[in-house]
Amino acid sequence: MQQILAGSSPLSRLFYLFLFAFLGLFVASGLSIGVSRIFNLSGADAGVLYVTLFLQSAGMFLLPAYTVAAWSSREPLRYLKLQKTDGAERGFLLAVMVYVLSYAFVAFLTRWNQGITLPESMHGIEQYMRAMEDSAMETTDRLLSGQTIGTFLLNFLIMAVLAAVAEELFFRGALQQFIEEWAGNGHVAVWVSAFIFSALHMQFYGFFPRLALGVLLGYLFFYTRNLWVPIIMHLFNNGVIVIVYFLRKEDDWTANLDDMPLSLTFGVGAVLSVFFTVWAFRWYLSGKRRKGASEEADPS
Repeated sequence: MQQILAGSSPLSRLFYLFLFAFLGLFVASGLSIGVSRIFNLSGADAGVLYVTLFLQSAGMFLLPAYTVAAWSSREPLRYLKLQKTDGAERGFLLAVMVYVLSYAFVAFLTRWNQGITLPESMHGIEQYMRAMEDSAMETTDRLLSGQTIGTFLLNFLIMAVLAAVAEELFFRGALQQFIEEWAGNGHVAVWVSAFIFSALHMQFYGFFPRLALGVLLGYLFFYTRNLWVPIIMHLFNNGVIVIVYFLRKEDDWTANLDDMPLSLTFGVGAVLSVFFTVWAFRWYLSGKRRKGASEEADPS
């Protein structure tokens, strides 16, 4: 199989990636149902939810991405860009900067997206989508409501660490690279993979901020060619949510920002957020160009 995929087209790799993701989701769902029946638990039980999240992250994202990469290359870790690269520390700093600087813009998109109303003729569809959103939020609140250290560590490991690694392996390490090889354009790959990243979460009222997050993660990978860089930002994004829920600080700046009305001040802040985020990428690229020029001038 490795020899077949090694010489296959990017479209074939995309096909197998999604095929294995579908099979992984199917198996994960079956195992979750089995666990709930064996221990006589309901699907809403916290233990079943943790098992389901773990199995879905591993079966739908992590294993398919690594399997297709391993069958496509003799060095899957190198192909997925998981090996250390020169200037990695600067890339990690960029990830943190982009997370902080883009937060106001993503929060603005979140508030705007939540307020979207569909035409009256699509009222039934809107009710269905909002019910899905409420159900997802209820599940998140149920898992993050625990106030013990053990629950906090479990939430951080599964919802922050595992989710960041598994999703970045799938969407950036595998999907984005396959699309770039097929389309021959890295920018197209960033946007298409970000669109799929957001769509697969099945939450319309979080679609646009998640699309923006996917674009940011995609460009972090595109410019650094180091998968650990978007993993770091993804980890920050999810980890901050877990930490804020655990600390339960109602006056936390992130909670206040998420609840701000769509005012002119908020809009100006969002525009400035975009400006400084673009500046962060330009800062990184200018440093990368200077380093490349100095190495060419001094090949020794």
